[in-house]
Amino acid sequence: MKEGVFLLRKIFALCLVFTMLFAAVSAAELSVSAKAAVVIEAESGRVLYSKNMNEKLGMASTTKIMTALVALEKGNTEEVVTVSEHAANVEGSSMYLKTGEKITLGNLLYGLMLQSGNDAATAIAEHIAGSEEKFAALMNKEAEKIGAENTHFTNPHGLADEEHYTTAYDLAKIAAYALKNPKFAEIVAAKSITLEREGQGRVTLTNHNKLLRMYDGCIGVKTGFTKATGRCLVTASRRGKMTVVCVTLNAGDDWNDHMAMSNYAFKNYNMALYKREGTVAAAVRVKNGMVGEVNGIFAEDIYLPEKDENEWELEIDIPRKISAPVAKGSVIGKITAKGKNGETEEFDIAAEKDVAVKADKNGNNILKNIVNVYRLWLEIFVQM
Repeated sequence: MKEGVFLLRKIFALCLVFTMLFAAVSAAELSVSAKAAVVIEAESGRVLYSKNMNEKLGMASTTKIMTALVALEKGNTEEVVTVSEHAANVEGSSMYLKTGEKITLGNLLYGLMLQSGNDAATAIAEHIAGSEEKFAALMNKEAEKIGAENTHFTNPHGLADEEHYTTAYDLAKIAAYALKNPKFAEIVAAKSITLEREGQGRVTLTNHNKLLRMYDGCIGVKTGFTKATGRCLVTASRRGKMTVVCVTLNAGDDWNDHMAMSNYAFKNYNMALYKREGTVAAAVRVKNGMVGEVNGIFAEDIYLPEKDENEWELEIDIPRKISAPVAKGSVIGKITAKGKNGETEEFDIAAEKDVAVKADKNGNNILKNIVNVYRLWLEIFVQM
């Protein structure tokens, strides 16, 4: 009997040792070389790991994430850009544009994000806004809209400037927002592309982001380096329902940092299904409708990242009454998910079906009557 108890104690002790070892491995995964780092879940913005994430630092060519985003929002990829002498001669990394070369905005964006061309960045800025300075103002306006409160741009390429800075957290938010643009996501996911260049024929550009080839699930985003800022890197990776954005600023071993941070996120967090698309959130009364109420349903599956169960609270905001007509699928309310760390994410509540306006006693549509009265008054006014 005593031998059995001794054996059980020994097994328990060994299990405890293994548990501690695995915990140490998890902790080691988070020992990153970067001065500042963060991992967020792209949809909710939940911070999964951070290190000095709000410290203001230089960002080098990761700047070009915002450059591409502004270009896509303000321009058309089919527009033809004529390269200025200034753009062709900007220092640093280049896609080797020539003065006077004509090239589409779309091809410039590939040169910007794959080849990290400073010349492409300047050509884009001049085409969209007339100058780098005016384009930087657009970048700052976009950063404010996204909520990147500790970020300031002075140029479109990321060459060092004391007034050109961001934080790891802000840069992650910018990248997550940019990835919602389908064209942006397509460009940054390209491992290489072959373009037709004026006077040069077919030219192949290779993406500097090695993780596209090294890490399972990587879908972008951008590398960066200057002597002043050190190595900067933004990556995004997707597995199943979860997309994580990782940022490191001033890192000595950024490739391994990003693989370790991504592994940590995928190992320790999962996307939990909180609400299924199409299930009823609440019934809403319909004024002047052919039926008295309509169901408000969740417009999509609600998945939220969590380490433990029930880390989010859901708050439904839907009116008690709405007026007919109601179109099926129209948004009639919101559901806000609030995380334990203060993050929030909103989802739509939609009408389950159409609700037409109720006919009056004479069989006329009330809405038509209102329109007819309006027309009558308009005719009277015109005659006066």
